[in-house]
Amino acid sequence: MCILIASTRHSEYPLIILSNRDEFIQRPTAPAHFWSNASGVQTNILGPTDLARDAHGTWIGITTSGRFAVTLNYRDKVQATRAQISNSAVANDSVDGATTVETTTTKIAINTPGTGPLSRGVFPKLYLESLLEPREWCGQLLEVRDGLNIFQADGFSLLCGHIKKQSGKVDLGKFQVVSNRGSIQPIDPESELGGKTFCLSNSHLAEKPEWPKITLGKALLNEVIDMSLDEEWSRTKLIEELFKILSHDTFSEALRDSESLSPAELYALRFESLAKSVFIPPFSIVDGFVSSGATKRSKTQQNLQSPSPFGEYYGTRTQTIILVDKFGKVIYNEKNLQSKGWPQIETPPITNVFEFEITAQ
Repeated sequence: MCILIASTRHSEYPLIILSNRDEFIQRPTAPAHFWSNASGVQTNILGPTDLARDAHGTWIGITTSGRFAVTLNYRDKVQATRAQISNSAVANDSVDGATTVETTTTKIAINTPGTGPLSRGVFPKLYLESLLEPREWCGQLLEVRDGLNIFQADGFSLLCGHIKKQSGKVDLGKFQVVSNRGSIQPIDPESELGGKTFCLSNSHLAEKPEWPKITLGKALLNEVIDMSLDEEWSRTKLIEELFKILSHDTFSEALRDSESLSPAELYALRFESLAKSVFIPPFSIVDGFVSSGATKRSKTQQNLQSPSPFGEYYGTRTQTIILVDKFGKVIYNEKNLQSKGWPQIETPPITNVFEFEITAQ
């Protein structure tokens, strides 16, 4: 379950964005880079790309002109809890791009690769390439035009904005959240969310009650911001502590004593834990195995056991931090935690760092 945590509270960095991408470990992905157009000329768009679908979309990106977008999958609600499940068996079928567990009461969805006819990753790509302001772009997105129908894609929410640099300082403008499972929700950093921290996972922005990982993520970021200002941290120290937030793991602890659970109970426990932990360590969607790096199965075994074309292991693949300082400088930090297709976190992780000035408007 991916997570986006953002804040406008920091006086030196008026916009801080934290992102964890949770995905199948074998899903082909290109790390962050400046994209090239069809002629091979480098553009002003910075971000990773998903290579698993022909659209070569993305889940996060920012341009040198200050446009940014982050998208997250939307998880439809389910009714059953672990306590309600008994005498059940795992069913490796697929419904709306989700692996399910067949129980006596309901089906429990576990995220698997998007299977909708339209890739969700195309929408942040289209926004970053557009010249429209966020509100206008989101409004047009909800209309079916030029053969583009967002309701043909699996569920998603997208945060977008346009940071402008005027008179040597940044103007955050108004952000927008658009979803094909809801509507457009404006975020005005100067009003209702001014000086605040907000978070989005695989649910609606204003969904109540909040998922535990959303409450936790906001609290952790607020704490780090307060400490960084009180203690006058360097940028290096701030980024180090922000990555610690993205690595905050309550998932492993929840599954530590799960050996006695049935397959269905284990699935349900994992399902509950996904909504609680900011960081998701690599785990098997087949048997719940949480990898310590000590046990590896052959790729053949993984593909035979998993309903996913990208193996059985799922977890936090990529961590991204975007800082925008008050003068319009962007610092983009990315960590890729797995690159070999095995459920073992890179030590040290593969990092990419980019810095640039937002062009004046």
